[in-house]
Amino acid sequence: MRSLTLWALGGVTGENRPASPRAAFATAVGGPLAGLLLGGTALGTAAATDLTIAAEAAESPLALLAWPGATNVLLAVSNLLPAAPLDGGRLLQATVWWRTGDRERAHGAAGRSGQAVGVLLVTGSLVVVLAQGTAGVLWLGLLGVFLWATALVERRLAALRGALRGVVVADIITGPVVTCPDWLTVGRFLHESPGAAHSVVPLLDFEGRPSGVLPVRRAALVAPALRGTMRVRELALPASRCLRARPDEALDEVIARATPTTGLPILVMDGGRVTGVVTAADLGGLLDQHAAPAGAAPPVDGRG
Repeated sequence: MRSLTLWALGGVTGENRPASPRAAFATAVGGPLAGLLLGGTALGTAAATDLTIAAEAAESPLALLAWPGATNVLLAVSNLLPAAPLDGGRLLQATVWWRTGDRERAHGAAGRSGQAVGVLLVTGSLVVVLAQGTAGVLWLGLLGVFLWATALVERRLAALRGALRGVVVADIITGPVVTCPDWLTVGRFLHESPGAAHSVVPLLDFEGRPSGVLPVRRAALVAPALRGTMRVRELALPASRCLRARPDEALDEVIARATPTTGLPILVMDGGRVTGVVTAADLGGLLDQHAAPAGAAPPVDGRG
């Protein structure tokens, strides 16, 4: 696990891609097993001491064991729903991967299942609200929306990984890269730089090292009165937030290195020199090309 992000309805983990279905299954089953173990231990201890959560027993400290015990069991069971990114979705993914030998197909199956569960939760919460007039179950609808949206991302990632299979970074780079000094003013950049014909342009500092990536559209939005004094580096995405890759690296392995703070665009480096940039538009074009029927025209390059 690389990270754990907590929010109102639980947590989302960032993890390295498992190398096998067995590793994926073991990782996914750990959470529910831990919850069942903790909950079962607490409930068992409460039962062994003849304690309940009834009002007459609430004064005893050991009575509180029943509450975390029941909560852990409930969370463990709910996390076993076959919906990515829940543990049940990961278990479904590992099972499909083991049965078919196709990791991306397994991702897609878990994503579709997650969307179905999300729709069911939203529909069920709305039915209860309309039938009983209570808003207490709206949190289930909120959870359903989250599951549906996350599962949609899961399906798109599966499709992207399928399109990236066997593709190296050099395959997606088109034409020679155009760079720009990061000390130029915005006005001079827009007027003189040949990079204005591209959607993004890598910026270099005085020593020739990449300092950031400038979206050309962002420069064009600067007010004319500020273009003579504002430097392009003030508008750029810092290079530290961009993925870096060699031209001969597998593109799916590069994308797998993305983190919440480091992602697209990808700076392609060869011996310390920027040789290309891969943008979200480039990946979208590759995905469209992968999904297009045989003989269809290839997509236009996203860098314009």
